[in-house]
Amino acid sequence: MSNAPFGVPIRIAAAPDKKVLPVVFALLNSILINEKDFPVEFYCLSTKLDDQDRDLLSGFFCKEPSKKIIFPKITEEILPADLPTTVNWPLEMYYRLMLPDILDEGIDRILYLDTDMIVNKEISDFYFSDFEGCMMTVAKDPLFDYFLTEKSPKVEVRNDFFRHLRDDEGMNYFCSGMLLMNIAKLREQYSLNRYLEIFDSLRDKATLFDQDLLNYAHMGQVRYVDNAVYGVFTWDSHNKGRTYEDIKNNAAIVHFTAKAKPWTHNAIRYDIEQLWWDYAKGTPYYVSLLENVFYASLHSTFTEDEFNKLKSENEELRSLLSHSMEILKKFTG
Repeated sequence: MSNAPFGVPIRIAAAPDKKVLPVVFALLNSILINEKDFPVEFYCLSTKLDDQDRDLLSGFFCKEPSKKIIFPKITEEILPADLPTTVNWPLEMYYRLMLPDILDEGIDRILYLDTDMIVNKEISDFYFSDFEGCMMTVAKDPLFDYFLTEKSPKVEVRNDFFRHLRDDEGMNYFCSGMLLMNIAKLREQYSLNRYLEIFDSLRDKATLFDQDLLNYAHMGQVRYVDNAVYGVFTWDSHNKGRTYEDIKNNAAIVHFTAKAKPWTHNAIRYDIEQLWWDYAKGTPYYVSLLENVFYASLHSTFTEDEFNKLKSENEELRSLLSHSMEILKKFTG
C-alpha cells in the first residue's frame, strides 16, 4: 500500500529541448505504464517547444483524467547570458533551479528527472517518503571518485576543490539527474537568484555546472537513497555485471548516462539498453528512432575503428613479446 495522501498527485518535472523531444516520450510512457492508478502531473520545463510539440505531448500523456501535463511559463531571458553550457550540458539544465520559484505555493514537493531516464516501478512510496528535514532526497553518483582521478587541466581545479570537500568536509556527491525536491523547505532559503549567487562563487571550478552547484549548495542538506534502485547508472551497472533482467526486476528509476545513449549509434551496445526501448515502444517516435539508429549504424565506422585499434595494439604487444623472448634467449643460452 502506498503512503500517499489521498488525492495528492505525484508531480514530476523534466526539461527537454527540441532535440530530445522524441526521447521524452519514453520517459512519459514509463510513467504511464508504472503509475496506471495514480494521479500524475508532469511539468515540462522548456522554452523551445512549439504548440505542435506541446499538443503531441499532451495528447500522448493526458489520455486519462488522472494524468496532466503542465507547461510553466519560463523564458531563457530569466537566466544570465553568460551561464556556461556545452553540447551535452545545454541551458535547460539550469531550469530545475527555477522550481522553488515557479511552482504554485501549495506544492510542497516535486521529482525532477533528466530526459534520459525512465521510471521502471511504481514510485508513490518513494515520492511521498519523509524528507527527514532535508532539502532533497538524492542518490549518490557512483562515478564521482573515478572522475576525481582525471588529471587534465580542464578539470584539475574542479577536482582539487571537490576532493577537498570529500576528504575534509565529508561530502557525498550526488547526481542531479534525479532530485526529489522538498519545495516547501527550499522556498525558505533558495531561489533561482540565490542559486546564481552561489554559482558565481563556484564558476571558476564547476565543470558539471548545475550538478556541481547543487552539490556545493546542499552539502549536508540531502537524504540519500539506494543508487542501485533509484537513479541507476546503466553503463556503470553493465560494467559491474548487472543485466537487463536484473535492472528490469529491481530498479525503480533508471538513468541512461554517458554520451552514448540507446537511441544513438556510435556506441558499444549492451543489454540494459533494451529496457529503454521497451518503454519507447508505442510512442510516436519509436519507429523513426529505430530507423535512425539502424541506418546511421550502417555508415558508422565506430565499431570497426575500435576493432582496428585493438588489433593494432595486439600486434604491437605481439611484436614486443617476440622481441622480449629473443632477448631472454640470448641471456639464457
